[in-house]
Amino acid sequence: MNEKTLSSHDFRIWLVLMDFSHEEAASLLGVSLSTIQSYTRGKSLPLHLSKHCQLLVLLKALRIEEKLSSIST
Repeated sequence: MNEKTLSSHDFRIWLVLMDFSHEEAASLLGVSLSTIQSYTRGKSLPLHLSKHCQLLVLLKALRIEEKLSSIST
């Protein structure tokens, strides 16, 4: 995985891509709602949370791939 932290802009894109509300993201990442709001307003995510976000994207991609495989069989 990339050792780059997510910028605020990248985090906002991640929220849309994952279709998460601020509340859902806070729960999944184990942080407060105000922390999520600070990330959407300009603060970059720490590396450990950036990696968590990357992992969630990979898991979502695997679920999509599994669904596509079940359709084509």
